Amino acid sequence: MKKILTAILSILILIGICGCGFTQQQDVDMTKYSSNIEKSDRIDVMKNEERLDLISGHNNIEDFITSLKIEEWRMKDLPKDSKVDLEFILYSTKNQDEEESADYEFEEKGRILTYEDSRYLTFEINKIQFNFKVPKEVIEYLNTFKN
Repeated sequence: MKKILTAILSILILIGICGCGFTQQQDVDMTKYSSNIEKSDRIDVMKNEERLDLISGHNNIEDFITSLKIEEWRMKDLPKDSKVDLEFILYSTKNQDEEESADYEFEEKGRILTYEDSRYLTFEINKIQFNFKVPKEVIEYLNTFKN
């Protein structure tokens, strides 16, 4: 009888430990990924396949990154009925020659997707997607690119 009780208790403990481990959502350290944004040479702001704005230049991209407040993003599941509003497409130069007349080829490095009437966004980098709930002022800042 003790063996059966011990086995049942062990199974219940295992289920409890495993079950809790699968339901916990781990935060992602976005500081590792923010360097990819910093290395961007250009950010296209898109809505419905139309470019609304272009962010370029070291200072402008640095200001953009600071305004994102990446350290305050919290990983959350995206609401099911979310509709993409804006896309911020991150590019870096593929080949940089030292010649002034050289044409630069840009390679997409990632995307930030915002959603209509929502404080959620998706950050895509290296074919991996992360969904976050961000501070209200971050979404307000990103929405300024619509105008």
